[in-house]
Order: sequence, then C-alpha cells, then structure tokens
Amino acid sequence: MPRSSRGETGAESRRVSRLPRPDDSELGVRRGPTPGLEKVERDWWYGIARHQLSGYFRRGRVERRALERLGVQRRELTEAEYDRIEELAGLGGEVSAALASLKPEHRDAVRLRVVEERPYPEVARALGISEQTARARVSRALRALRSSTEEPEHA
Repeated sequence: MPRSSRGETGAESRRVSRLPRPDDSELGVRRGPTPGLEKVERDWWYGIARHQLSGYFRRGRVERRALERLGVQRRELTEAEYDRIEELAGLGGEVSAALASLKPEHRDAVRLRVVEERPYPEVARALGISEQTARARVSRALRALRSSTEEPEHA
C-alpha cells in the first residue's frame, strides 16, 4: 500500500483527519484584543469601504457622462407614473392586499424602512421602540409579505 510522506497509509491519514481538533484554549491561543491589531483591522475595513464607494461614484459619473453625450434628460417620475408602472407590472392590487393583511405595527415598520428608506434608528424613534424591535418587525413583515405573494410551487 502506498505511504504518504509521513509514512502513513491512506487509511491512517483519513483516520487522523477525522480526529477532533483541539480548541484555541488548548493550543494556548489568546482571545481578546491584540495591541495594534484593532488599527490594522480598522484600516483594512476602511480601505474596503473606500474602494467600494469610489467604484460606486465612478460608475455614476460614467453613466451621467454617457447620458449627457446622448442628450438624454433624466426626470423624476410623478406619482401617477409610478402607479401606472405598478399597474403594468401587476403589483398594485396584490401588494396592497398583502400590506393590508399585515398587523398595523408591522405595516408601519415596513412603510418607514422600505418605502421611505429610513435607517433603523429613525424607524425605531418614529415608532417609539428599540432598534432591535424595529428590525424584528420589518423582518417579520417582509417574511409575511413574501409568503403571501409567492406562488405555490407545483410538485
């Protein structure tokens, strides 16, 4: 039977790989803050965020220049135009009915977070609840909306 570089057979090496691994405390690995590591980690996350934002603005700038070159004027849609889009997409009645079926506190949370695009701290303040409760209400409401608007799968 062929042996590995450590002199083990294939069965022996498989057996060893199934053994439980020691946790960090058994190995003497220290948990908790490491001096200087927070700054490195913060700088790393900052670099990622900066890169993502610059890409976002770069794409927007390219799109605006292309629209200008083509002579396309961007304009805001009116409420009637949004209603017409919903009607053509077939979403108006179904979504309205699904929203009406929600509990009032869930409906308010979804309106503030999704429709008005407010951050969770603002949603919580407006409803007089904690941020965690606001997140839970929005999550439950979206789950209820999803289940009420999904078409049943055919087996």
